[in-house]
Amino acid sequence: MELSVAEKAEVSRVEHVGHDSNTQELRDHPKTWNWLLKALVLSNICFMVFCGNFYSAGISAGLTSLVYDLNSNYQEASKIVAYSVLCIGLGAFLWIPTAVVFGKRPVLLASQCMFMAGCIWATQASTMNSLLGSRIVGALGAGAVQAVGPAVIGEIFLEKNYSKAMAAYSISLCLGAQGSPLIAGHLIASKGWQWFFILVAILSGVNFVTVLFLCPETAFNVPVELGVTSADFDADIFDQAGRLGPSQSPIKTWRQNSFYTRHPHIEYAFDPIVLLSAGMWGIALAWVATISVVCNQLFAAPPFLWGPAQLGNWACTSLIGVFLAFPIAGPLTDALSSFFGRRKGKHMPEYRLYTLVIPLVICSPGLLLFGYTYPKGSYVGPAVGYAMEAAGLMLIPTSVLSYAIDSYPYDSSEVVALMNAVTHLISFGLVETASEWLMRVGVERLFLQMAIIQWVLIAALSVALILFGPWIRTKASFIHQRYGAKRFL
Repeated sequence: MELSVAEKAEVSRVEHVGHDSNTQELRDHPKTWNWLLKALVLSNICFMVFCGNFYSAGISAGLTSLVYDLNSNYQEASKIVAYSVLCIGLGAFLWIPTAVVFGKRPVLLASQCMFMAGCIWATQASTMNSLLGSRIVGALGAGAVQAVGPAVIGEIFLEKNYSKAMAAYSISLCLGAQGSPLIAGHLIASKGWQWFFILVAILSGVNFVTVLFLCPETAFNVPVELGVTSADFDADIFDQAGRLGPSQSPIKTWRQNSFYTRHPHIEYAFDPIVLLSAGMWGIALAWVATISVVCNQLFAAPPFLWGPAQLGNWACTSLIGVFLAFPIAGPLTDALSSFFGRRKGKHMPEYRLYTLVIPLVICSPGLLLFGYTYPKGSYVGPAVGYAMEAAGLMLIPTSVLSYAIDSYPYDSSEVVALMNAVTHLISFGLVETASEWLMRVGVERLFLQMAIIQWVLIAALSVALILFGPWIRTKASFIHQRYGAKRFL
């Protein structure tokens, strides 16, 4: 690749050095790391995103207990979930600039301290406002991994393995979000809602230790030509690194990168591809979060009269959809991308979007099933519908996150941060109004409207990206190059 058209890519280590020096360092690029070191980094990222979503969603099983213990109502209690979702998204605007200056590893460590502080504060909260404040602090800390985690995955895994790694990330997110009501419901029923936050504080403390010792820095800086995809970038790395002999030992790599602090200054991308991708992910997350909030109103009332334990048992049925989607989410996305790349003779990131046809035909019918069976006194139909919708939390992020990182490997941090922020802003706006929306239109109309909105958004946005994604990417790259912050670097 010619350096006259090169840009500094946010895939890498930070010193501004000549081409020969960068070539010498390519043998140690995170994409060439030993598989065990990659697995340790991925495991830490997955554990962090599990804990964050466990914290955010688990308390939904105990909203009824909060209403009675803190003398509040469901509209106020729903803010405990809604503002947590919002702050996880807004955390990107705090942690990405910090990662630009100090690196991703220090950000993950600092965010865990903030996360623990929020959990400890929550155990001592005696009013709804105090609990809300603690949730905001904890969610800002939990948001760091969702801002930089997928970018870290993009920095260490090859393009052909992106979707598989993102599937592991997505199932960790789903296990935290969908499995937490089961544990939280029984814990709250037997010990009280404070013990839920004690448990999360313990988990975050363990996670801090594992990140401290087992998660080295992944930032690495090499010149890449503007507009290349991840497949092109991977080929270039191994073409150059292959001439240098074997890379250094995993122990030496861990030691160097565990105490590495400097990081490149990079442009904060704001791209149509990112926004459209985030819209599809955001609507799926919003409806899952909405169900977790309104199920308290639906099943705590007659004829069910369920407590936190029963609500947790019912909510965990959504994990069936997650587990059924997991085997196909990552492997199918990678397989289709490779198949069409070989067939057409060129890799295109848009090939990853073809798997969105699966959530298109599964998720919205699940919402309809929920809405039309609940008024008949059934809890089985709503459980099946919830599982169908929850499957989208595996299928959609796996496709759109790997697509966005594949499209902009040199801007992976900015891309993921913006997607994360937009996704959670969408969820916040809809979850915040969920209780009032339910009371205004009723169960059947609520879920019918949710299904229609989701159908239209996923169909329209995925078709738009498949047809016009390459053109948008070309134009956006030109705009970033000519008018973006990178022209000053």
